Amino acid sequence: MFASIGRRLPRAFCQINGYLSCHRVFGSSHKRLWSRGTRGERQFSIARDEPEVINRAETAIVRPILTLRPEKLSEVGQEIIDLSGCHTTRFNIFSANQASNGETNLKSGKHIVRNVRYRCRDKHRTCIIDPFPEDTRGFLYYYLPADQPAISGEVRFRICDDVTRFDEGRDLLSSIGKPWCIPLHKIIRHKSCEGFSPLLIDDGFLDEDLVDDVKKLSLLYPTGMHRTLYSITQPFILNIGLSTQDLTLFTRKSVAIVRIANLFTDRRGDFKDHRIPYIGHVKARFELSTLPEHSNLGPTLVLRFLEIIEPIQCVLEGYDGYIAPPSSGSLLSKRKPAAKKKYQPWSYPLNKRPHGEDFLSFIEHSRR
Repeated sequence: MFASIGRRLPRAFCQINGYLSCHRVFGSSHKRLWSRGTRGERQFSIARDEPEVINRAETAIVRPILTLRPEKLSEVGQEIIDLSGCHTTRFNIFSANQASNGETNLKSGKHIVRNVRYRCRDKHRTCIIDPFPEDTRGFLYYYLPADQPAISGEVRFRICDDVTRFDEGRDLLSSIGKPWCIPLHKIIRHKSCEGFSPLLIDDGFLDEDLVDDVKKLSLLYPTGMHRTLYSITQPFILNIGLSTQDLTLFTRKSVAIVRIANLFTDRRGDFKDHRIPYIGHVKARFELSTLPEHSNLGPTLVLRFLEIIEPIQCVLEGYDGYIAPPSSGSLLSKRKPAAKKKYQPWSYPLNKRPHGEDFLSFIEHSRR
């Protein structure tokens, strides 16, 4: 019975750690329960007696978006957007001609982005929708780093009180300290937010070739603490208290989901003695090693810490520092088994590791 109900339910999207994720919207008397299905997909069941988390008055407010270019916000008369306390919202997208002609009443907008949320998190297998933080006032804009491929673009939210102070504002952050965003590949592939696409084309951010490439990709969206990389040099945030690190390697030609196990695990002794000595969050990036000790291994990755996002704490009393504590600018390093004080950088030889071919393909395609 539940399966037949699920097929009739409308689709929507929720924000998980700064990313949109597909789920089903149930009626006001239903719980959203997550369960792990095959191949990492999420299945759903229904339970009763949970108050509706979606405020229907919030979804009735359609906020007009006239441009995603920061330099054009003032020119087109983009109004400030206030998402403070909203669980879910939608945006009415207007073309450049409509904006220039003053046709910005709600009936004239042809494209709507629906069900935009700040964050949806799991708690005891129940989806909890967190509202946008207080003082979330500002403007949506499109962000594309100059040194990253076009597919890495994303819509962000800049918090500021006035369009003239856009550059002085700050980006809305997700719960893990990275900018809240709607990635380009989800804008292109999901009906709920594809309304951004015509505006991105008008603004000169998007072309049909890129749209076609993304639509051809076979995507299985990961859940949990995955990090999406669009180039090998891209910085990303790591939780060093996890035993495994899951990454999605994303180019306009391929997508690969890889798992690196025991990155921050002290594996000395028997399995029962394996421990993770530190907790905290860091910004890091992979680098192709130029160290002489890796010259005979072929292409080899090392991991460099760029910034300490959350203070690093040692959680093992009397820990001897076998794994060096992360510090800005240093490489992830562990002591040599035969040396008590000398550290050697962690390495990931791409010709010898299980996901080496995925990384090699990713490096090649992300340069194009």
